[in-house]
Formats: sequence, C-alpha cells, structure tokens
Amino acid sequence: MNKIFATLCFSILYFVSYSQHSISSVEINPSYPNATSSQLSSMNTETRAHVLTNLTIEINMSNVSNMDRIAVMVGLTEGGSDLFYKEFDFDTPGTFADGTSYSRSGNMVTISLGGFSGYGAYYTEVVAIQTNGSSETGIRAALN
Repeated sequence: MNKIFATLCFSILYFVSYSQHSISSVEINPSYPNATSSQLSSMNTETRAHVLTNLTIEINMSNVSNMDRIAVMVGLTEGGSDLFYKEFDFDTPGTFADGTSYSRSGNMVTISLGGFSGYGAYYTEVVAIQTNGSSETGIRAALN
C-alpha cells in the first residue's frame, strides 16, 4: 500500500512539475527613434506604417530550468513569407551582427529585435524551447 501511495504521489508531482507553463507573460515594447509621440499621433495609418519601429520583447519566465532556446517571430501575419525568425540560446547574452540582442536577469529575458519599417501591424510570436526538445508558445499577438 505504501509503495502504491508513493508511486501515486511521485506521478502527481511529475505531472504538476511538467504541466506548469515556462512563460508567464510577454510584453512587446515598440519605440520609434525617428518620430516623437506627437508626430506619431498625427500620422494616418498608411504613413505610420513606414516609420522605423524598434521592437523589444520582455519575457517573464516562471521556470528557467531546462531551457535551451527562445525563438521569436515577427511579421505581418502568422506563417507569412515576410516572417523574421530568430532563435536565441537561453544563456548566451550579447548583441549580434544582425542588430538583435539578448539578455537575461533572473526570470526576465529581454530581446531587442532591431528596426522594422513598412508594417502597419506586427504579428509576434515567442516560443520557449526546452532541452528535451519540447516547446511552449508564450504569445501570438498583433501589435499596431
């Protein structure tokens, strides 16, 4: 009876630890280096779509153990041919030749994707990839 109870407790603990989400929140922060907020507010949608936009993504992780990579995608639509895709090694900070950067402080991951222009709206997706190959999509969002 004790072995059955111990096995059941271990199974429940195993299920709970692997069913928890690794990504607790994602915040997408656009900035416009060539336009002030008053200039942006007076622009029509078509004009604003061509303003250079720098995107920074802040990912709050609830669990950082067994993380291997973080993948990000940005484009006009999900699965679109224009999709920018990049994977970052989980614990390899730096600024890279393509204008992207990655840093982590505790459970907070900050990724800067550099500049984009010509989009009226952005589709963004963040995926956490664990060392065992499993993955979790943290967000699929449109940003105007």
